[in-house]
This record gives sequence, structure tokens and C-alpha cells, in this order.
Amino acid sequence: MPTPDAVKPSYIGAKISGPDVHEDEEATSVQTIMPVAGMSDEQFAELCASIMVVIPHRSDEGIWPGIAQHFGMWGRVCMRMAFIKDPFGGFIECTRGGIVQTFLEYAWKHPELKYLVMIDNDQTIQWDAPIKLAQHGKPITSGVVCGYSPERGIFACFTAKDENGVPRFPSWRDTKSLPAEGLIEVEQVGTGLICIRRDVLETLKENDEQPFFVPEKDRIESVKSGNLKKSEDICFCERAARYGFKRYVDLTVHATHHKNIPIGWPGDSIDPTIEAIDWKPSQFDYKGVV
Repeated sequence: MPTPDAVKPSYIGAKISGPDVHEDEEATSVQTIMPVAGMSDEQFAELCASIMVVIPHRSDEGIWPGIAQHFGMWGRVCMRMAFIKDPFGGFIECTRGGIVQTFLEYAWKHPELKYLVMIDNDQTIQWDAPIKLAQHGKPITSGVVCGYSPERGIFACFTAKDENGVPRFPSWRDTKSLPAEGLIEVEQVGTGLICIRRDVLETLKENDEQPFFVPEKDRIESVKSGNLKKSEDICFCERAARYGFKRYVDLTVHATHHKNIPIGWPGDSIDPTIEAIDWKPSQFDYKGVV
């Protein structure tokens, strides 16, 4: 009768064959799934089981192929997935509020669940992006998602302090380059590709905070001016900061953002010679909201 170890499924083991490995027994054991170096099968399985991926999308849309293509792999490694329709036609703070409630209600019944990963439905990502973001164990970790404006060109949807301590959105025009790797602490992050640790949301809710709610005074100013002063992601980061939760960006995790054209940080401006600890955005870039 097989032992428990013999029948336990492996998340990283696979066998391959071919002329280049036929004579080398060691070469026939390869890691086909595990994206996080140094993890055992058990650690990797535990990490995957701790993640819920949520994809908000409008009622008249399906799921973008750049995300849907990963469903099979996410299911294979036992990550939970939820697809939440936006019934309000883009009133995103309500949708994100519903996502938080759905996640926490499910997490209260499944204590192993620790991370909410939200992925907007207009992106193409690598299949292991949720895992890479969660494996840091930080309160809030985002990937690099870019936007575009005629005034700034391509810019990354996070703010980091420049050499004078002013938070700025790095742009390709002024900052020029991003490091190829590293985890950096930032001021604010977007919510297009974000991993939020469960205790962040629990702490906010316990203190009667609505994580993504735009305060009334900012709404009034926005209506008067015709410009949105603060979005729900900026408001979330401000609330998290008040309770001592730090925000980070993993510079190895990139999304292609599908707007009128696909947008991402240009590959030839991702510089492997730049140390993340030494990198700062240009002082000429657009200031973050303070």
C-alpha cells in the first residue's frame, strides 16, 4: 500500500524527456509551476491556498483574455477566484466595497485565507503575478500598472518620494527608467493589480472605516471643479497609512493596461543595473495627492 508521502500531490514536480535530457537523470526533474525560489511544495501550496483573486468587471463584459488564460493554472494550484460584476456602471468605490465584504465574509469561514488580490479586467498579466505579490507578506503590495495622459505620457500608477521627499508618479518622459527588480516602499498605489493582506481590511472595518470610500468633502470639491481630486485607491492608501500599514511595489510584476492602446512601461527602459534602493522618480514628475 502506498505511503502518504507517495500519494501526496506535488505542485512543482514534472518529468520531461527528449534527446537533451535522455542520458541525464537529474535533468528530468524540473520545476514547472513554482515561481517563488526556495519554497517547498508545502510552503507553495499554503501560499496559494491563502490567496483569493477577485476580478471586477462590468455586467456587459466578459473576462479579458489576458486574465482568463490563467484560470486553469490558478485552479491547478488551488487559488480561489471570484468574479464580481460592477452593477453601477463604473461607480468603482461601491464595487470595491462589495469586493472587500465578499472577501472578509469568506475569509471568516476560511481562516487560511490571508490575501485579497484585485486585478482589473483590462489588463494582461503573468500567471504568477498574484503569487509574487502575496509571497512578500506585506500589508499592501502592487505590481507596476501604467496609465497615459497627453500631458505626462506613460506613467506608473504609484507614487514614490523624489530626492526632496515629494511623492511623485514616475513617468517615462521624466523619470526615464525603472529598476528591473526589487521591492520598494511607496506612498500610494493604484488598485489595478494589488495584493492586500487580510488584517489591513479587518483593522479598517473594526474602526468603522470604509476602505475605498471617497470622503464627502472631496466629492463636493470634485463636483464643484469638475475634476476628481482623489480616487478610491488614493483614499484607501491614506486610510491604510493612518493605521500604520505600509505600501509597496514589486518591480518585477508588470501588467499591460489595455486602454485605447495597450500601455506598459517600455521594456527597454527597465534597467537591470539600477538598484531599487537607490532609485527615485524625477522631481519634474507629477506630484501625488497630499
